Amino acid sequence: MKVTRTLLEGAAGTTAMTMFSHMLSRKMQENYSEPELLGELVRRGVPGLRKEHARKAGWALHYAIGLGMMAGFRAVAKRGGLAKPLVFGIVGGIAGIAAWRQMFRKHPSPPPADLVGFLTQLLPAHMVFCLPLLFEHTDEKEKRG
Repeated sequence: MKVTRTLLEGAAGTTAMTMFSHMLSRKMQENYSEPELLGELVRRGVPGLRKEHARKAGWALHYAIGLGMMAGFRAVAKRGGLAKPLVFGIVGGIAGIAAWRQMFRKHPSPPPADLVGFLTQLLPAHMVFCLPLLFEHTDEKEKRG
């Protein structure tokens, strides 16, 4: 049951985060889509890879990272650390910013992007990612109280 819940929370959080990034992309007229940028990094890093395969890889990587982050957050919370779900979002956002900076910095041919805008939106995007944890945290408080 806990594995299923983690998978559902990870998928829901990743979907919510992606929707947030897509909405902000439209508003700012920039590409802040994590799966699209991941796919483009893969395509530019693997010579001869078809664009369609790179695009699918970007989406798969994005959801795999989201599921892994949610599992990690739940494991830390289980041990009593970082009890507030939105703190997870802040920590995840900072980790995401650091990881994306390194990917763009180390990649031999990164895609053109508004990197400052993209990195800036990662913090609120990761807070959106943690909303499923916030609902669970509220449910658990109600059960105890």
